[in-house]
Amino acid sequence: TYLWAPSTGLSCTTCASPTASPSVTTTYTVTATDGNGCIKRGNITVTVFSTPGPITGPSTVCPGATITLSNSVSGGVWTGSPTTVATIGAFSGIVTGVSPGVFNVTYTVGGSCVVTRTVTVNTAPPPIVPSTPHVCVGSTVTLTNTVTGGTWADPGYTAFATVGSSSGVVTGVFAGSAIVTYTAPGGCFVSVTVTVDPLPSA
Repeated sequence: TYLWAPSTGLSCTTCASPTASPSVTTTYTVTATDGNGCIKRGNITVTVFSTPGPITGPSTVCPGATITLSNSVSGGVWTGSPTTVATIGAFSGIVTGVSPGVFNVTYTVGGSCVVTRTVTVNTAPPPIVPSTPHVCVGSTVTLTNTVTGGTWADPGYTAFATVGSSSGVVTGVFAGSAIVTYTAPGGCFVSVTVTVDPLPSA
């Protein structure tokens, strides 16, 4: 005969192999008695893991860039596929974009409690044309990109040049260099260094 205790969460207390469904981690003791009255006891612990909540964090990333995903339940393991689109740190939740596509993310707690979501790796814009732009002080040069609809910006901390946010027209202000960035509609960006040449001496 068998006797299991405590009875909480068990499908039966006198069968050899009851089904255990406790709401919290529980250690059960089983007492087995054979036909000769010999008794043997044993213990088994059923560990109950918290169900992970929704995965939170950005839903898009650019190739070569990273985002961090998180979950309200700690201690789980992150996995993802395909790795040709992105990779993810098993314990950090850091996703690194590799190439455009959809990346399937899984967060697993306790080996069986699972939650999933997707991350889209956007397409990075191609290089800016021209690739090594020069402009004289007081003159302009127009930068272009084959991906349209984006926004041009200078770093803001330099007075060497300015750029039209929609036109890509760079105006040289002082001799030096300025980094100009073009951000495509999907949020990915590319940059180029514009050299501002001084005016020739009179």
